[in-house]
Amino acid sequence: MIAALLSADGAPALLLKEWLDGGFDLIVCPHLLDETRSTLNRDKFRRYVSLQEADGFIDILARLAVVWEDPKEIPRATADPDDDYLVALARSAAVDVLVSGDKHLTQQPELQELVMSPRDLLRTLTP
Repeated sequence: MIAALLSADGAPALLLKEWLDGGFDLIVCPHLLDETRSTLNRDKFRRYVSLQEADGFIDILARLAVVWEDPKEIPRATADPDDDYLVALARSAAVDVLVSGDKHLTQQPELQELVMSPRDLLRTLTP
């Protein structure tokens, strides 16, 4: 989602538009929204997006996405423990796909059936 906000031309931004047009349901949880807000509040993002724009983006996600509860149990699933909650969220919400460009997720053999890059999902949605 952050990549979609930072660059209007890439696959993440096109996926964001597809979601806003009703092409699929986006599942988020409070932890994901908080993490996204915290990341966008870092000074290094000021050259891309203002604090007001970042807050507006989070508000849109919170209002329009399906807000699922934070996973209660977060088993170890990735090389980066900070990403484990995303896998737990995807599994608890029974999503079709977890979209990420993070190599800790996309290159994890055990997650190959679950994780898809933004570009690959975009290819499946737009023939």
